[in-house]
Amino acid sequence: MDLSEIIDKTPPFMLLVFVCLVLGMIYYLLVSIPKAIRAKYFPIVLGKITSSEVGTPMAGSGHESGDRIQTFTLDITYKYVVNGKTYSSKKRRWHEVQSSFHRYHDSIARKYPLGKSVTVFYNPKNPNVAVLEPGLGLGLGTLTGLFLFTSSIAFLTFFMHHMVHT
Repeated sequence: MDLSEIIDKTPPFMLLVFVCLVLGMIYYLLVSIPKAIRAKYFPIVLGKITSSEVGTPMAGSGHESGDRIQTFTLDITYKYVVNGKTYSSKKRRWHEVQSSFHRYHDSIARKYPLGKSVTVFYNPKNPNVAVLEPGLGLGLGTLTGLFLFTSSIAFLTFFMHHMVHT
């Protein structure tokens, strides 16, 4: 079965699902990523790590327990003071990801041990919003780019096929 046969047999609602996914990713890029980039220019204060550990594994999807993939989160909490008021945040980056790589999260947790002094980037309009590492992380930026690239190729292939066959 070649690509054109697969496309011909794809139900029209799948195109709608695909378009919704692409539009959702575009929304994500246009709204969330600029916020992450702006955080690089937030004022900074010193803060202190009050909690740092790899979060409890969360069960992934699957009917059988053996089918599930465990995903881990990074649970970091820090306190900081802006204009005499103490704030607390859990954001390391603007976009934190879950993964099944315990070692990845553990290495980051070791980077931020309990009691460590850290530089906190806080939003001057809303000091309750803060991050330790502003900007885009390499992993998320790469994943976003890869998703957009493959989605664009699939989208163009689908429409070029339908333009030729209609």
